[in-house]
Amino acid sequence: MVLHAHDYFLACPNGGFINYPTASICGLDPMSLRCLATQCDKRGFHQKAWRSTRHLLMQRFSALQRQPANIVLVHEGMRRFFNRAGIDDSRMVTIRNPVAPFLPSGARPQEKCDFFFIGRLEPEKGFEDAARAAHLAGVPLHVIGEGAGRALLEARYPQVTLHAGAIARRLPA
Repeated sequence: MVLHAHDYFLACPNGGFINYPTASICGLDPMSLRCLATQCDKRGFHQKAWRSTRHLLMQRFSALQRQPANIVLVHEGMRRFFNRAGIDDSRMVTIRNPVAPFLPSGARPQEKCDFFFIGRLEPEKGFEDAARAAHLAGVPLHVIGEGAGRALLEARYPQVTLHAGAIARRLPA
């Protein structure tokens, strides 16, 4: 069996090894008593309870610590988090997403006039970091995406251009 790990749900009940209410990386062992008692889910404790129950069932019927499953990681930095969940290092392999560069040579963003953020507007995606960076660099930022962070961008970063949801929409030149 080969499992693809594009997130951390195979190891962490909330899928991110993040304490969303405190906006911090979680240092707890997955499914430990401290983990189970911590409200770390972005949707509330009821969602944490559901996800923890689902995780317990997954461990009961298909524990990755005991099954001969192999896990494909999309980034080498994920490995340490799966190790914390007790998953054997020898059963993980990193296969980076195969991408072709858009440009024949390296981009020089410092020479460009606009920055873009494309993605879901949730704190863990870094939209506010992008807004702060664009502000500090003195460059316009265009944001394409929807989510809870849209109101925050409108209130704190009025200089950011927010485009309506669909990525297919043509942007100004």
